[in-house]
Amino acid sequence: MKAQLISLYIFLCLATCIFNSASAQNPDDKNWSDRFGYPGIIAPNGTAIATYKDTIYIMSMDNQYSQYRSIIYTSDGKTIKPFKHPPTLDRRGNIRDIGIDSSGHIIITGSFDSVSGVAAKNVAMWNGSNWIPMGKGLYGGQNVGGYTIELLKNEIHVFGLFQYAGDELANSIARWDGNTWHGLDSGFVDFHVEPAWFIASTVLNDSLLCTFGRGPIYGKGISSYADGTVIVWDGNHWSKVPAAVTRSNQDQTYVFGDIAAFDGSIYLSGIFDSIDGIFVNRFARWDGEKWSGMSPNSYSGDISGLSACKEGVYVSAQKYGKMWTGDKWLDMLLPGYESSPGFFFNFGERTFGSTSYPQTNDSTLQHLGLVEIKDKKLYPIIDTDQYGVYRYIGDIHDMVAVGKDIFILGDFIGAGTLKNFKTPIRWDGNKWSRLPSAYGKRGFSHIFSINDTLYATGDFPTINGDSSIGIAKWDGEKWLPVYHPGISKKNYEFGSTITDLSISKKGWLTYINAKGTLVFNNEEKQELARGNISSFSFKDDTLFMIKVVDTIGYLIKWDRISGESLLDSMILLSINPHGDRNPGFITKLVAKDDKIFIVGDFTHIDDKLVNNIAMWDGTTWHSFGRGVSDTGKYLTGAYTKGKPIEDIVFHKDDIYVGGFFARADSSIALSIAKWNGKEWSPLGSGVTSLDDYYDPFAAGVVRAMTIVDDKLYIAGTFNLAGGKNAQNISYYELPPLQSVKKSSASTSLRSPKINPNPTSGIITVTLDEANNEEITVSDVLGRIVKKTTAYSNEITLDCTELPKGTYYLSVGSDGSETRTTKFVLF
Repeated sequence: MKAQLISLYIFLCLATCIFNSASAQNPDDKNWSDRFGYPGIIAPNGTAIATYKDTIYIMSMDNQYSQYRSIIYTSDGKTIKPFKHPPTLDRRGNIRDIGIDSSGHIIITGSFDSVSGVAAKNVAMWNGSNWIPMGKGLYGGQNVGGYTIELLKNEIHVFGLFQYAGDELANSIARWDGNTWHGLDSGFVDFHVEPAWFIASTVLNDSLLCTFGRGPIYGKGISSYADGTVIVWDGNHWSKVPAAVTRSNQDQTYVFGDIAAFDGSIYLSGIFDSIDGIFVNRFARWDGEKWSGMSPNSYSGDISGLSACKEGVYVSAQKYGKMWTGDKWLDMLLPGYESSPGFFFNFGERTFGSTSYPQTNDSTLQHLGLVEIKDKKLYPIIDTDQYGVYRYIGDIHDMVAVGKDIFILGDFIGAGTLKNFKTPIRWDGNKWSRLPSAYGKRGFSHIFSINDTLYATGDFPTINGDSSIGIAKWDGEKWLPVYHPGISKKNYEFGSTITDLSISKKGWLTYINAKGTLVFNNEEKQELARGNISSFSFKDDTLFMIKVVDTIGYLIKWDRISGESLLDSMILLSINPHGDRNPGFITKLVAKDDKIFIVGDFTHIDDKLVNNIAMWDGTTWHSFGRGVSDTGKYLTGAYTKGKPIEDIVFHKDDIYVGGFFARADSSIALSIAKWNGKEWSPLGSGVTSLDDYYDPFAAGVVRAMTIVDDKLYIAGTFNLAGGKNAQNISYYELPPLQSVKKSSASTSLRSPKINPNPTSGIITVTLDEANNEEITVSDVLGRIVKKTTAYSNEITLDCTELPKGTYYLSVGSDGSETRTTKFVLF
């Protein structure tokens, strides 16, 4: 076993209470999916490997995409999967190496005080059921921790910076016999005070070999004043490999960097020019009698690490890697990648490499964690079943559901194995696929799901060969331009700046343009309200909208009979923790039942504290407890990443909100929370973002949500959902909607009513009752041409894309009779 030395990553965090809550295990996290984790392994600072029988265990250290900065993966040599029982550490913990004992138990070592809630000093074991401590662990001294694990004669040996192992004075080196820790003589100390600074280790011919640095070391029978020292433990005694080292760079702390054993010889790398008078230039071999170099050996930079496998010794350095086979050098580069320090290892008859591979010619796959050598070439190992969305300079800003398909749009450069696009991407539950793009300078700007159809707006004066006003709909195969009476084809500039789009029950197109003007299209174009319209919502054919002017909010209703009427005006404020009073901002309005819901960035309505969410019951505004708080830039003290609440969805009697916040009422809830009608609750440990170097553990941003098959999908800017890897998209398993069981004595349901019939395209379907029943439209040949689900007694279907003719609409689901009605499309 071998771990590459890594630099300490400086972690700044949120307020202590927020961090501790986020890093604690939450049993509700089991409902979060890891379906959209990273392919391969993101490992910016090196990895460690252990193998046991038919499994490779890969530990990525200082992993910025892991909740606890270190995470374990497993591989069968074909795919990579996250280990189902990852070690969760205390807030300052990190793991440096992983090993497997002769019984198959997983051992981890590093700098930590607890693992998965169990006290364990810098070393712990997975016994097949739980993470447990190994005696009293490793402790004592400054910068205490375990660095490397080696298996010698079926016993675990740990090297690091510690004085004690269990009850024994060990000084840097200790052996675990399965029950108790033992020192190897008295170990080694640095300047007679602290444990010696251990550098690297390996095993050769049933002996342990290790290197030390930082000046003189002292141990039983061993004393050295050289800058670098190679020490050998044969199971009973320590001995020193003679090495008179010279170096021209005296500024470096360590003379030796790494050690490996191959074909009966010891190989060393480091900052040295010669050993015993022989010029070796940073890489040398000891064959048991003398030192030698490997020619040609002309590295311009420092050699970072060594690893041995059956093919040879792999020499890694930044942006390149070579392998010494015993008589010649081989280039070991993955085409199109820049190899960072890593190492190779044997797995049965196969040879694998594990490292960090920033990909230079394809920014979609940022890093790969595992490669295999075949015919002296490298091939990546990627888990193609687990991947999400790769972010470049933006994130996912729109997500909608059409049937059981999820569509996303945003500033990202890849989804799964797809790459390099700025068009809507579809997730069908198993894989990603790309929709065709629009024409124009900017393409799509927003997507919407209306009447189970995907709509898009943007800057495209033409689409699919036809002129366009910047609004299109997807018919399942191609994009079609959208025209409604009263809209001129010359007004396509509206499309690039549309911020909200909807269609009424009767098919009236309504949208908000860049100037905040709400445009309603029926027989003719009507501008109902000019400027500052934030959001709107239809309930049947009644339109509700909210307009904000300075600090005054106006709730407006419009219908064809009464026209426009003012329901309420209120003072809408966002008062920050410093007492500053700013105008409130509405991100979304939803008309549901007889109520109006608004969410956004506002703390007060008139003199009532609502904290970013409120409901209008027709008479007055109501709060939801104390709403959500610790929001926006005041969450991190850095900058505003998102609005406090950016989206709201409903499921049964529950309300779900997502945005950028740390609290829901008095509960810690990172950016997503549930209101059950009485109180707020978090969804596990919420979503977190680890992208910001200056704020590496912060709440992520949830920008859009939708529900499909009792799964709450969320999208935005985050790396973790419920502590699980999630690339800006994830889902949370919701309690299933309860079906209404029909009594055997119940009377038969009547066939659905369709109005108008015949129709020119938009129909309204009225049912006796709705039980999440499936609605299908079939042609005269029995082919299903449209399908949706009825969640209410009255739904609207857009059939304008179907050819003229006779169709049959059927309603039915498991446990209910099927009812069919004929209609004519002219």
